[in-house]
Amino acid sequence: MRSLAVVLVAGSLILAACGKPADPAAVEQAVTPCGTGLTTLGNLADMANAGAQDPNYAAQAQQVAMACRAARPRLAALKAPKACREVAEATEGAANALKAAFTGGNAGDPSAALAAADRAGVACTEALSR
Repeated sequence: MRSLAVVLVAGSLILAACGKPADPAAVEQAVTPCGTGLTTLGNLADMANAGAQDPNYAAQAQQVAMACRAARPRLAALKAPKACREVAEATEGAANALKAAFTGGNAGDPSAALAAADRAGVACTEALSR
């Protein structure tokens, strides 16, 4: 009986050291600003493709980038699925590319980054629903 208690305590310590799995609600709350920002970036990308160069659009893209940059450590602390962390990373990258496009910088086409963030969003949703 004593050895069973030792095994149970050791098992509990191992689980505590490995960390708990991500809380889906907390992960969803942390990643939502990036998901919402991705919608905003899609609209901004259409304007950038039309040749718009507007500091207000650049500021909107910067706000999305900052929100996703802030979400990244929270998602890591929550042990969020990799796809959810990738949403924040890819959305931040797309936002920075669009910001450069609106300020006359040569950031290239942000559509690849937007598509990557969108795919990560789908994968994140699937991971959280398991």
